[in-house]
Amino acid sequence: MTAHRARHAVAILSVLCVCLLSRWAAAFNLPPCGGHVTDTGNLLTAQTKKDIDAKLDKLAHDTLVDAPGWVVDVPAGEDLETLGRLAYGQWKIGDAWDGGVLMVFPTSGRALFIQDIFHPAFTPTEVELLTALDQPSKPMSVRFAAVSDAVVTLLHSKIDLLAPAHRVRYVFGTLALLLSGIALTVSSRRSEEPGDERKESTVEEPGKAASEPSDAPALEPEQAPSDDAQPSPAADEALPGA
Repeated sequence: MTAHRARHAVAILSVLCVCLLSRWAAAFNLPPCGGHVTDTGNLLTAQTKKDIDAKLDKLAHDTLVDAPGWVVDVPAGEDLETLGRLAYGQWKIGDAWDGGVLMVFPTSGRALFIQDIFHPAFTPTEVELLTALDQPSKPMSVRFAAVSDAVVTLLHSKIDLLAPAHRVRYVFGTLALLLSGIALTVSSRRSEEPGDERKESTVEEPGKAASEPSDAPALEPEQAPSDDAQPSPAADEALPGA
């Protein structure tokens, strides 16, 4: 229900943005969406456009994030972000998917990334990193290919971490490590207990023997026979010459 309301709010805001930015639309003839790659100036080679289109199409089906690119020659005095927002709304970027990112490549200047206001696919730090990868001095085919490759890699890594299967594996893996740690702790404590008891017994037993009297009679030391001792009559009878 919350997601439905958020999408409804985004749709309303998109309509309002289109209405408010109508003067830019009148000044700049926004081209129709060319699919995953919009290049009305034909700055990309045919093979590059074909490869990037297939790559971004696979990305959308793998991650459910729509990430098309637009090569645009911004007229003097036009705001690139404003034009990007206008194209994002009119082209319905991400409406049929879980998210959307429009890569805007101006002929002069670094690329710009237009995202969903409420559910951005990239954090501000990630956007800065992606923007830094773009080199305006390079040919457009090189720029578009390099940035789109980075977008594909980053989105795949983010989706892999958020996928239910990976979350389940992460939870069970964490629990397994926790249980293993508990088992090792208990085992180590048990292995230490017998040694402590033996140590206590060796310390306490002499004290007990000294403090507690023994019930057994004390044994007197044997005395060595002396020369003055008289033989007993039984001994004399046992002698053969007696």
